[in-house]
Amino acid sequence: ELNKMTTELSQSYEDIYLYGRLSSLIKTMHFSIHVLDDLIGEILEALHADLVFVSLDNDKQMIIKFAPLFNRMADSDGFAKCLTAMVPADSPSMKEHYFIVNESRLAPGYQELHADPYRTLLVAIQDGKKFYGWIGVVSFNVNHIFRRSELRLIVSIAEQVSVVITNTALYNEMERFIVDMVKSLVQAIEAKDTYTSGHSERVGHYSMLLAEKMALDKEQKTNLQWAAMLHDVGKIGITEGILNKPGPLTKDEYEQIKSHPTKGHAILKPLAPLAGALPGILHHHERYDGKGYPDGLNGEKIPLLGRIIAVLDTFDAINSSRAYRKGICLQKAMDILKSVAGSQLDARIVEIFTVII
Repeated sequence: ELNKMTTELSQSYEDIYLYGRLSSLIKTMHFSIHVLDDLIGEILEALHADLVFVSLDNDKQMIIKFAPLFNRMADSDGFAKCLTAMVPADSPSMKEHYFIVNESRLAPGYQELHADPYRTLLVAIQDGKKFYGWIGVVSFNVNHIFRRSELRLIVSIAEQVSVVITNTALYNEMERFIVDMVKSLVQAIEAKDTYTSGHSERVGHYSMLLAEKMALDKEQKTNLQWAAMLHDVGKIGITEGILNKPGPLTKDEYEQIKSHPTKGHAILKPLAPLAGALPGILHHHERYDGKGYPDGLNGEKIPLLGRIIAVLDTFDAINSSRAYRKGICLQKAMDILKSVAGSQLDARIVEIFTVII
């Protein structure tokens, strides 16, 4: 009895340990078919199975992992599809989203799928009434049956995966909404400031070229792209008369212009997905020598996104026509950029941008 209890406790410990590892993986992942590949590899090893598969979108996407010494079958995809297709919808266990065959020779239809006897556990990936697919476990060792703890483990994993898929879909919808909103904001800015039409789009384009050259990571690139597109969003709060004034600005008018980074920051701060872009929006008019605004930051105290946008914003501003002057040619624009490198702008970023241009 003591030996039996020790074995059961050992198995329970392995199940709990595996569940802990997989739960952490699932909770932190943004759903991807590639991430599932690692997930089913863990299941294969933990359950000592011969093959584990995940089938999604009515078998349109299939991932199968085999045990190292398993003699792979000729049509493993077809085998997996047949397993799930034969699950009886009226099986009592399907109320709990699973179906078990512990001996294929005793299950009508399943014995024809493979000459050797096998057992299989099939668990539906389902969130409420929304069905996404199956997790399947197959073992050709029929001297054992699937333990209740193994069943609970796979059911729990399937439930978590379904939640991640649902949340990813919601996240993608939210991201599309934000993209549309950004486009609307940019159009609103350019409708007010007629002389800067296309400015945000050009700065956004230059920012991605620079990000590639500087080998920024994916998150930095995303934040930079948002910041570049929205760096002038605060101009929504400034009157057209000031934005499009052909002559010199008064001191008060210039102070209003200088308020657009803080206004833009305030407008976008409630939008959590744009949090990483806010430093670039707030600080794109800081100067490397500390004489900029709104906070008078200097050197590398200025956030990287702010320093990058400062270079691109300056370049496009002097290379484009404005209400108060015509744009100058490319070569002269680059000469001006180089002349203020180290004082107004980050010299390293100017150097990299010069190579790109």
